[in-house]
Parts: sequence; C-alpha cells; structure tokens
Amino acid sequence: NQIEMSVVENSAFTNGDLAFLQEFGVPPMAWSPLAGGALFQGQNPKLLTLLQEIGAGDVAAAAVAWLLAHPARILPVFGTNNLTRIAKLDAACAITFDRELWFEVFEAANGQEVP
Repeated sequence: NQIEMSVVENSAFTNGDLAFLQEFGVPPMAWSPLAGGALFQGQNPKLLTLLQEIGAGDVAAAAVAWLLAHPARILPVFGTNNLTRIAKLDAACAITFDRELWFEVFEAANGQEVP
C-alpha cells in the first residue's frame, strides 16, 4: 500500500492504484510526498506559485495538505529525520482544500484541465 505519490508524481490518481486501495478500504502510504525535492526546483512555476499562495508561502505544507485532502485517507511518509522540518510540516493540517481547489492544483500539476 506504499505508492510514490505527490502533487508532482500523481499517476496513482489515474492509473487505478489509488482506486484499488480505496475499494478495499486500505489507506495508501505516499512515499516521497514532496517528490524528492523536485517540487521546489521550479520546473512548474504555475504549480509552485499556486502552492505558495495556498500555503501562505509554505509550498511543502500545501503539497502535503493536498494529499491529506483526498478521501482515500492518504498517509504521507516523510524521508527526513529532522524534527524541525517534521514539526514545520504540521502546518499542513491547518490548510483546507475544497474539491474545486484540489482539482485546480491537480490541473496545474498536469498542465491540463480534468475532462
């Protein structure tokens, strides 16, 4: 139930992996929820700007909140042992996504509208 899943690597949302786990009530564990840092490299400026706005400057918290907002009960698995960084990610719990905003981020990440 551990799948690479982030706002950048979001194929699990469309390839059936997430749907399979949801069908059986298994909460997926998202490894690399910050895309191994690729999220911060600016390869998708529209996505980065949107996440900065949502997270009040905290892109990481917004990206984690996006995963947490999904009804599959996604459990992000962080690859850091830095307690300060982990504590900072707690800000994700204070960010709320409605369905429209969730899909706005998904569309920005993929560069196209959801049909």
